[in-house]
Amino acid sequence: MSLYRHVLYSWLLSIVITLTGLFVYALTNHSHRHFDPGFGPVTLFGSFLVALPSLFIAFIFFRFICSISITVYEKFLLWYVLALLAVALNVLFIPLLFMPELIDIDLFLEPWPAYAGLIAALTIRYRYFLLFFKSSDINKDNITSNNSQIDQSTIL
Repeated sequence: MSLYRHVLYSWLLSIVITLTGLFVYALTNHSHRHFDPGFGPVTLFGSFLVALPSLFIAFIFFRFICSISITVYEKFLLWYVLALLAVALNVLFIPLLFMPELIDIDLFLEPWPAYAGLIAALTIRYRYFLLFFKSSDINKDNITSNNSQIDQSTIL
């Protein structure tokens, strides 16, 4: 699997998890009386559009992670941190372009469902992350070292 597909699948899964959680919350919070069925596709398209910068930032970060020589488990921890940073940078870029006066510390706390969806998506895709580095030729010397040897039976 290419690194771009890995990042794309993680990004798509995080958006789906985030939107599913928000829709379940909206339906169970007695707001279903005012729920418009056409709102779903519009929200889905808008979410993809708004989250697109974080996808490109994540591509850059994941390429960086592939190029450094640390263990696979350290790379996964770094991927968690840098993916969250990509979302935070996306949250910063949108108001910076349109409404710079809205930039505040609370701005980074408001998209907590996106952070939660991202953490859930990366946790779900943990096995694919390990398989990506097991099967790729990127940093092959580092991947096959004793510190980061991946046993296929523990992954499955």
